[in-house]
Amino acid sequence: MINLPELRDYLESFQDPDGKIRSENSVKATAEFALVHRLCPRLAVGNLGAAKTYLRSQLSPFAEYQIKKGFSFMEKIWHITVGIPEDTLFLDSPVHELIQSSLSPSVKSALLLLLLMQKSQRNLSRYVQEIGSYQEELLETSSLDTVYETTHNLITFYFAQKYYSVSEIIRESCSWPARTVMSFRECIDVVAESAAVILLFGYRKDQEVGGMLDWVSKNQQADGGFPVYVGGKSEFHPSLVTAWACTARDTAPPHRFTST
Repeated sequence: MINLPELRDYLESFQDPDGKIRSENSVKATAEFALVHRLCPRLAVGNLGAAKTYLRSQLSPFAEYQIKKGFSFMEKIWHITVGIPEDTLFLDSPVHELIQSSLSPSVKSALLLLLLMQKSQRNLSRYVQEIGSYQEELLETSSLDTVYETTHNLITFYFAQKYYSVSEIIRESCSWPARTVMSFRECIDVVAESAAVILLFGYRKDQEVGGMLDWVSKNQQADGGFPVYVGGKSEFHPSLVTAWACTARDTAPPHRFTST
């Protein structure tokens, strides 16, 4: 079993009084912290309000113009906006212009997520369909990269499901990592993230998701955290997604999906 109090203490040790999560990329880590709290409100870790205040302080006053230069210039802005979408509604237009350009499907999925979180009033069905088709392609090849991309696309579909018909691709995409992710169990991070995202949709095939979390639990370190890979040192991200998965397991909605 995972010692959740120790895990929470470990995660909270990363947050400074100003809300920042200490990391090589503090903006990214803080935004992930805020996003996971949005997806799992009962997480009860750290100070979410302070984290959002920190993200607001990091938003460039020239963000609208930086976005127009392309995704490589706006990656930091993207992280900030995912963490505080309600505070960045003014970026809707430049982000929508960017998603119409020639970009990889994974980048378009990231931009679509941002627009959906901002509750954009635009018709985004074209991009939802595009990411859905891309996700179908991912399901044809089992690799660490395709599992990670699937979890990221599922988060996009989570915000899309209120407005667009994505239930079938969600079902397929939840079932697939539940069956395949243990092939990559040396990567604790991807197993924990997959479990958390699957549980987000109420997929509770105990033999599969329970087995994923049982495996993750065996890798808790003496400091309370979890490593990216078996045998490594504890790090923030795998510890965060593990806390998310544990909380989601205990508070998940009723069954919606079964394995196929």
